[in-house]
Amino acid sequence: MGLGVLGGGSEPASASWPTSSAPGVPVCTATGYQTYRSVASDGTGGIFVAWGDQRFTDSDVFVQHINGAGVAVWQADGKMVGGAVNDQDEAGLVPDGVGGVIVAWRDFRNGGTGDIYAQHVNAAGNILWPLNGIAVCLAADEQANPVLVRDATSGALGNGAIIVWEDARTGASLYAQSVTASGVVQWAANGVPVSTSLAAQFEPSMISDGSGGAIIAYSQQGVAGYDIAAQHLNIVGAPLWGLAGLTVCNAPGTQQHPTVVRDAGTGALIVWEDRRGPNVDVYMQAYLYYGQRVLAPNGVPVCSASSDQTDPVATSDGIGGAVVAWHDTRSGDDIYAQRVSGLGVPAWTASGLATCTATGVQQFPAIAGDGAGGAIIAWEDARGGGTTDIWAQRLTESGAKAWGSNGMAVSTASGAQYQASVVGYSDTAGVVLWTDQRANGSDIYCQRVPLIVTLDAPLTVAEDVRFAAGPNPSRSDVSVTFSLARASRVDLAVFDAAGRRVRSLARGVLAAGGQHARWDARDDAGRPCADGVYFARLAIDDRPALTRAVTLRR
Repeated sequence: MGLGVLGGGSEPASASWPTSSAPGVPVCTATGYQTYRSVASDGTGGIFVAWGDQRFTDSDVFVQHINGAGVAVWQADGKMVGGAVNDQDEAGLVPDGVGGVIVAWRDFRNGGTGDIYAQHVNAAGNILWPLNGIAVCLAADEQANPVLVRDATSGALGNGAIIVWEDARTGASLYAQSVTASGVVQWAANGVPVSTSLAAQFEPSMISDGSGGAIIAYSQQGVAGYDIAAQHLNIVGAPLWGLAGLTVCNAPGTQQHPTVVRDAGTGALIVWEDRRGPNVDVYMQAYLYYGQRVLAPNGVPVCSASSDQTDPVATSDGIGGAVVAWHDTRSGDDIYAQRVSGLGVPAWTASGLATCTATGVQQFPAIAGDGAGGAIIAWEDARGGGTTDIWAQRLTESGAKAWGSNGMAVSTASGAQYQASVVGYSDTAGVVLWTDQRANGSDIYCQRVPLIVTLDAPLTVAEDVRFAAGPNPSRSDVSVTFSLARASRVDLAVFDAAGRRVRSLARGVLAAGGQHARWDARDDAGRPCADGVYFARLAIDDRPALTRAVTLRR
């Protein structure tokens, strides 16, 4: 494979991605209602989507792959993966790492209460497990709201998944199960309890721990309201943070809506909505791998400004901290954000950065990392005074707004657009997904942002960076060279084909002139990287990043 520009590991924008805010790319416009549930990156500039679909008498589960060019890869209006009798809904998914997905959902085929079923779809859209999926949990009473992350079991079919869900077999609790890529459950039949506490548990948020287990944050019934709790299950499903988990926050009032993201190592940052004071605020806590608390008891504020800060969402900034966004009423109904370190120190304006303060109501933010220390944020926006549209903003690592003072219109089609989600990429572009009512139903659309993407354009017209990586293919070390016309802040890193940062090579201010870095084909932990395609990504100040591809072949 020759050295060349591959657009950050994704296909270059084409005519399939609209360059205005009206059309969008349809994921599913079948008759009936499509209820959006889950979206994930395909690692090459596109997305996988799973949803509950009422085009037939009952609700079924469908999936679709929109590739980096904005083209639907699987059959029109999606591929059915769960179509047994009665309803299948509440679909979640996770990529398998080799172009396919594992999907899990709530399933009513066995009667009046839901069970958890799952299915594996390969890159060609073929079903790999038995028709209508395998049973993950058939315990008594209701099982619902499955959430998935990739686990460490790999093979010819890719990675498996860890699934956590809300479970009523012993009251309101959480259970989890690990499933291999071939459909074999690894933990106890019907799953293992996340916590043995008798307090009600719900709203799980989960990340992989990188070694076959998962860290889970959740809401839990407290003495006088809801608290935040967390658990770490290892590769065999054993709890590492005590049988009853850890109480993250039990301050007065109600704490809810937790989100967990990875820190710089093997621990986690947890962000939530907090009502301990007269107003609603946003708080955070950090834990190491074995549950050692990092910040003050009950957490530290991300934002405690006047009025209410609600519905927080968070994503890793890739350097040990998090970017957090929320709905803020201090001066209206707006979107604010903050980047915080793993020690809870704010990097932007102390009370949060005003991301969008346009007229009308802005609410329900969604967030994804941009691969360069910042984030892409999307939200519902009623600045037009009628139905809601979808808008988005990219905030750079320094807090600069890349897409206008109050964001960029993603979809302004007729009817209401709502329930936004966003997937980010290492090339500072992303894909926004939403539910769309332009046709008097409930369809699913998506759009790449920014609307006009030039991923590998020169940084300025007059500036030739002369960025190169080689030899290509490489059998050992890779040499990365570039030049700077002036002293600049640089972030040089290696990413894998799934868009994950593998190795940081340079970060900070470098002098003008020629620069050189060497990648020894190992990750940041010193582990050898597998053969495959990798991408050297160079970000200079807050301008568009350049990407070069190299193949390891040993």
